[in-house]
Amino acid sequence: MVLEDTLAEAERGLSDKRERIVAEAAEYEAGGKRIGEWADDGRKIWDQSDAYSFDLELIDEGLANIRKAFVIALYHSWERMVGQWAEVGARADHAELRGGVEKKGVTPHARLNAVRDLNNALKHNSRQYGADLLDSWPELTPEGFALPDGYRNGNGSVDWFSVITIDDKQMREIISALRASGPEAFPRTAEPVVQETGQA
Repeated sequence: MVLEDTLAEAERGLSDKRERIVAEAAEYEAGGKRIGEWADDGRKIWDQSDAYSFDLELIDEGLANIRKAFVIALYHSWERMVGQWAEVGARADHAELRGGVEKKGVTPHARLNAVRDLNNALKHNSRQYGADLLDSWPELTPEGFALPDGYRNGNGSVDWFSVITIDDKQMREIISALRASGPEAFPRTAEPVVQETGQA
């Protein structure tokens, strides 16, 4: 899957950069010589260590958010692929796509509806699907997270993109759920036909 490979490359690139910055920061701290700017009274205005910390924060945020962006891309890739394969049309909703998968003889993955909830919470900051995600896959939110009082009735707000967390294992399960619920899972019983080409 091209998107999966692209995600792996992006994560690897950020992780490699993080390792380099951590090593540079450690070398800087061990070197003794400080780089930065200080006020006349000795107060620090900025120090190179601040720059390293800022870069690490950006990378960590990038690593956390890149998976969320790829969930949206992967889910919509699945929608398009299944819409054609199951012949339910490009504008089919999730229930219609799921029904098309079942008619093709494939049992959708147990997490498929949760991936739908996740996608819509991330992409649309959906009140309904964000709340549904707490039921379908609560581990994607921080331990102890609770909805504001009356949230399901329209009260309070939640920034779902910020709240949701996706670790490596969960990302693999998301990919597996989509793979198992589409053409790649279609049972193939017939032997492939090999055509021989004659020479002129």
